Amino acid sequence: MRKIIFSGPNSRKREISTADIPQLYDELINGFPDYWKQGNCSCVFDLFENDINTKYLFVGFYEELGLYLSYNEYYDAVVGNINKERVNTRLPRCYPALYDETQLDKTVDIYCELFVSKGLLLPPRLAWKGIGYFIAKGEKSPALNWITPDIIPETGNWC
Repeated sequence: MRKIIFSGPNSRKREISTADIPQLYDELINGFPDYWKQGNCSCVFDLFENDINTKYLFVGFYEELGLYLSYNEYYDAVVGNINKERVNTRLPRCYPALYDETQLDKTVDIYCELFVSKGLLLPPRLAWKGIGYFIAKGEKSPALNWITPDIIPETGNWC
């Protein structure tokens, strides 16, 4: 069974479904920028399959340029811990949405010293294509250009 938990800028969590898409569009897009100025200026959509958090979509706000979207899929990994022991864990594989490749080397503070490349900030209505698709399908929207962080220059950033 699939469910999505939405954590908005005010940090309140609630389960959502496709029936909530019109209300979320009104809050996130029609309410831009005021909605985003509450709390931490970001939101997360956590997707659970059979009660396991398998993916999430992080959305960050920057008033002048738009919204930052980062689609993340968890994968199983073996890493070393502080005691140099090998441990099994789950790590997120990140795919930020690209808007302007020429602006990847410049960063802006989207909130609380979280810096991302300007080229990763999308106009709100374009960003909605990624948000609405994630809510409906639980996947990356084919309407956006999702990248891997390895193409971002050292002077750029992503989260």
